[in-house]
Amino acid sequence: MDALLQNRLPADLKKVIDNNSGMKWSEKAAKVFDELDAKGRAQAIEMGDTIDIIKDGAENPLWKPVLYQATEDYLKELQKKGLPSYKVYARAIELSQTACK
Repeated sequence: MDALLQNRLPADLKKVIDNNSGMKWSEKAAKVFDELDAKGRAQAIEMGDTIDIIKDGAENPLWKPVLYQATEDYLKELQKKGLPSYKVYARAIELSQTACK
């Protein structure tokens, strides 16, 4: 949270933000997305679709350029809308690398 904004908020509102953000919230959101992924996969299989698994996932060298370009295109679009997409993305990468250590 922006330090200036944080200093202006009363303690009860700071607590609301703290209780609905951070690692605890992230873990809850991840669980929801995992459940939705499982449901979507099951529905696809039930409908007869084939699911191909890409060896090494996002680390597959054949996919890295595609994923990089898709990310770059998305960040550019958000930036055009006046959103600080590159700054937020860089911070997300930084935090994910810290969390994985």
